[in-house]
Amino acid sequence: MQNSKEIQEKTKTLREIGYEIDVLIVEDDEILLKQMYNLLSKFFRRVDLAEHGLEALNRLSERSYDLIITDLTMPLIDGFALIENIRQNDIEQNILVLSAHSESEKLLRLIDIGIDGFLLKPVNMDIILLKLFKISKEIYNKKAREEYMRLLEVSNTQLQQRDSELNMVLHEVTTLKKQQVQIQDDEKMKEGISATDFVNLYSHEIAHVNEELEILEDKFNAFLLQQEKSIDYKNLQTIIELLKEYVLHLDNFLEFKYLVEDLENLIENLETLHININIEIWMPSFVLLFENFEQLRRGVFESQSVQNIHAYDRNFAKIFQYIQRDRDNALELLGGLLA
Repeated sequence: MQNSKEIQEKTKTLREIGYEIDVLIVEDDEILLKQMYNLLSKFFRRVDLAEHGLEALNRLSERSYDLIITDLTMPLIDGFALIENIRQNDIEQNILVLSAHSESEKLLRLIDIGIDGFLLKPVNMDIILLKLFKISKEIYNKKAREEYMRLLEVSNTQLQQRDSELNMVLHEVTTLKKQQVQIQDDEKMKEGISATDFVNLYSHEIAHVNEELEILEDKFNAFLLQQEKSIDYKNLQTIIELLKEYVLHLDNFLEFKYLVEDLENLIENLETLHININIEIWMPSFVLLFENFEQLRRGVFESQSVQNIHAYDRNFAKIFQYIQRDRDNALELLGGLLA
């Protein structure tokens, strides 16, 4: 049996942890009901009363309670039926039973139903306080864990939201930086760069690329010697492969990125063309294109005499337009033949 000092300490603690606990007392004995109310209202946030099981169920339909203390023998709905009804809806509801010694044979049934403890009649206030202390501490700790998990979930949600916001900001910053770099690159290209500066910038690659571009010129010239003025589908594939090699070599230099993009678009358009007839109008445009490739190589990679390496950009743009026009005309011609 606990001594009075221990009871006082637990009573003090009960006052501290009971401020968030709501209790429902179900008892048909008005005197005991009043005694229990006077005692429990000193410790708990809310104490409601019910004189029988039916009234208790009505109260439970309106709100929830952390702890229910119920008698067994009551009119209308007794304690057994009340507990069974509660368990059908909430298996975790904390329940204490007010039980007389003469009802001890019923305790096994209560244990099967599932209760948290007994308060024997006639009531002993010290024993009741100790029982209430024990179960209130369990309720308080459970609430604390639930609150901790709630706060943790809120914190995780906030962190995820903040992470999402930071990723959005990072994406915006990255996009802005890319745009700034793009603007700077565009400005540099507008200002132009001399062949001498270009060669100095890529001094280790220039000689090798120059040789590779010369080889491409020789390949195209050898191709021309074998062709007449018209181009068939097989010859078109040869030209496409040569253009792809130009892309491969020029793509190493940022200064030629727009020319490379235009070449890639041209290749993509040519690859979609499947025509097994000779097209006379194509050859002049391709000859002009490869002549400009040679002028670009000689003026930039070989003699380094060009003041602005983008001096050829307009010429290439016009030639690409010519080739696109010839492609469209070829498709129109093919359509007419098929009709």
